[in-house]
Amino acid sequence: MELAVSEANRTEETEILGLFERYVVAWRAADLTALSDIYANDEKVTAIWPDPSFSYPLRGWQTIHKGLRNVFRRCRGMDIEYSNHVVHLSDVTAILTATWDWMDLVRPAKPGAAVAGNMARTCLVKGAGTFVFERRGPSWVLIHEHSAGLMGGSAPKSN
Repeated sequence: MELAVSEANRTEETEILGLFERYVVAWRAADLTALSDIYANDEKVTAIWPDPSFSYPLRGWQTIHKGLRNVFRRCRGMDIEYSNHVVHLSDVTAILTATWDWMDLVRPAKPGAAVAGNMARTCLVKGAGTFVFERRGPSWVLIHEHSAGLMGGSAPKSN
């Protein structure tokens, strides 16, 4: 019996990690349509992002959708790399925690460190996030996210 429970947990964990990967790809691409399929499209959904221009928490899909439009209007997507994923499962809830690096292209400080177009990828801010998913019928939806920059998490500035 334990094997069956373990297999079921692995399957659900794989589902959550796959959904989270779709979330990351959608944020990178500023894809509101894809994010509409991931977030719960109701008043239950909440979000807290590392953006001081909002009053938190954002509540309800219409408010979050408007917030996403505003964020993407300013930055047209984000180059974010997530790591250290941990998934906790219960019957109808999954909690995923992860750390992240918000990357950007900058002119390299050292000659020879260049990539295409004389630019190099560097980390602007380090952070962490918690994402709460709820099973609704056969699918999972994101009902809460809280991401924040970590203290001292900004990358050193190069001269």
